[in-house]
Amino acid sequence: MTEYTMDTCPACEKAAAKVSHEFRMGCRGCAARSIVRGPHFKRVQLAGMQDRQYRGALAQLGVTHEEVRAQAAVDMLLRVQQRQEQRRATPAGTSTDAPARCTADAQPSAAPAVQASARASQPRPAQATP
Repeated sequence: MTEYTMDTCPACEKAAAKVSHEFRMGCRGCAARSIVRGPHFKRVQLAGMQDRQYRGALAQLGVTHEEVRAQAAVDMLLRVQQRQEQRRATPAGTSTDAPARCTADAQPSAAPAVQASARASQPRPAQATP
């Protein structure tokens, strides 16, 4: 098995330029990045403390928490840049994440119809017959 370093690993070179899903065995950078993308890092990050499973994954792949955190920072920056590039590439007015705007000619509220149907479904009191 080839021993890579972050300087010689082709997958790490790609991951330094853009978000990449390529990993190489024998590379500490790739191992750290794989932990970042796995379930353990997010769980530990939310809990604010390392647990047994996370420490086991670190030991199994032979990386430190500091290496994982460094890869997480790089990964996050690249993802933010990628989102910004996607937003720049999207023509104005076609964004799907823009909030809906309220207009004067919008459809009337469905509340009166809901109230009417609720009244119709209520049982009527029994009427006395003469």
